[in-house]
Amino acid sequence: MFRKMSLALAATLIMAGAAWADPIEGSWKTQSGETATIGGGGSFSITLKT
Repeated sequence: MFRKMSLALAATLIMAGAAWADPIEGSWKTQSGETATIGGGGSFSITLKT
């Protein structure tokens, strides 16, 4: 019984962490210094700006 409750609690905490993650859409700085703009919709599109 304790094992099932522990697994249920762990699964709940893992799913809650994903729900609080930052959205992928927006402008992001790449390692090379370029700016990647990610837009949503039916699928994601990425535009690189130098």
